[in-house]
Amino acid sequence: TQACLDRQNFSAGSIDGQFGPMYQATLSAYEVAYPGVLSFLNGEKPKVLVEMGEAFVTYTLKHEDFQFIAPGPDVVPLEQLTASQFLPYRSAWEFVAERFHAEEAFIRKINPNVKNPNAPGATFLVPNVFPFEIENAFAEPLQSVPDASAPIKATIVQGSRLRIQKGDQIIAHLPVST
Repeated sequence: TQACLDRQNFSAGSIDGQFGPMYQATLSAYEVAYPGVLSFLNGEKPKVLVEMGEAFVTYTLKHEDFQFIAPGPDVVPLEQLTASQFLPYRSAWEFVAERFHAEEAFIRKINPNVKNPNAPGATFLVPNVFPFEIENAFAEPLQSVPDASAPIKATIVQGSRLRIQKGDQIIAHLPVST
């Protein structure tokens, strides 16, 4: 369900396979915004889950991915981190986890058979979400065209959640922190 909610722009944070308080708050917010959408009616799977397909898919590292991955030590001095104009992922695990909105520990847990992750061709089981593609992060358009009939409003709720509305409809519910 975490992947399904993520695909609907309702996130409890990084996908971790746990159903704690943040997940419960996110699920509740989704159910308020879209009543009954996740309900199994007459034993039938909800349409959003059918459209999503499987909860997990596979991702195979490509040679091009390594322009963003530079395996190195776990601890790097701050001066070294800030000296470069680009901060690469320290491992394929970290890259894959961020691409698929998951905790690195969760990606490692569901991929016990990945023995050589830092090589093109390594295949990972990942949550079925819309991936964050760093290579397209600055693709146009960076900002959507405003619609006066349905203005976008962002509100921080209880100091920990960002609620985004388009007109009266909640379109996203995401965690925030200082």
